[in-house]
Amino acid sequence: MNPAGALRRCVLGEVGRSIARRGCVSRTIASIVAARSLPQHRYPKQSSSHGTRPNFHCSTSSHLRHAQYFSTETPSLTFEDHMEISENHLELLMNDKKAFGKSLNAIRTNTDPKINIMEKWQAAMQVFMASHVHCFVPYGFSGDVQGLQAYQLAFEDVSKNHDNGSELESLNKRKWEVLVEKAFGFHIKDDDIMSLEQARHITGMLGMRMQSEEFLSAVEKNIGALDLSTDKQQADIQKQQVLVSLLAPLQKEVGENFSYTGDEGYIRMQTGLVKWQSDDQIAYNTATATMAVFRRAGITIPQQ
Repeated sequence: MNPAGALRRCVLGEVGRSIARRGCVSRTIASIVAARSLPQHRYPKQSSSHGTRPNFHCSTSSHLRHAQYFSTETPSLTFEDHMEISENHLELLMNDKKAFGKSLNAIRTNTDPKINIMEKWQAAMQVFMASHVHCFVPYGFSGDVQGLQAYQLAFEDVSKNHDNGSELESLNKRKWEVLVEKAFGFHIKDDDIMSLEQARHITGMLGMRMQSEEFLSAVEKNIGALDLSTDKQQADIQKQQVLVSLLAPLQKEVGENFSYTGDEGYIRMQTGLVKWQSDDQIAYNTATATMAVFRRAGITIPQQ
């Protein structure tokens, strides 16, 4: 097992619980959830007077069935390929007539008080990543966690080393702006840009709090009160939901120490952390805490 590798899929809020239903850790401090594949395609339901919770989930499963036939070698993409993928991704997020855009709008318009900001962030990340996979799978990447990682590494390499890499960075920044505007109704400001040093401080503080006996005892107590399914996979999902409910207030409390206050501050903090999700020190700082929580919760730690 590679703890740092697992962490990159589980500590920084990328890929929410429904992008990852089959037991591999998704990357989030915002949402420690199990994940192996994208969910079945479902359009969002609107809330009703009877309190029906809208379904935010939106996947690209139907577009991924052929992914298994691709070569296991990482595809070699040109700068133009990356530009086309990014432009297509942005269009999917912006288009209100397509499922991904509809899903983002459903997150913003939902007013159910039972759905907290962390669940909404998870849902937005699931839409973001599912729509991203939809765009790069036709170029030869697989539609699973490994494909996501491989494409992200390829993208980072080109954006950092190509003469016109700043164009890719600008497109990427615009995608996050659109996501926040559509799903949460506010704009990302220039002063929201988080430094690497601050990201390391935030994740370091959160990691320490997650390892505290107070938090771990709360995890154990709340999971102990569950009527767990006899199916291990379903039981892990139940446990993950407990972690989500416990992490939300903890994350908000840590964020307030860095002036990220309220629900909007929480989203600004998560958006800022996304930029640094591949940093080795951040992964190292939080890996121990993540594994400690999983162990106390009795959630299966994926093998890499």
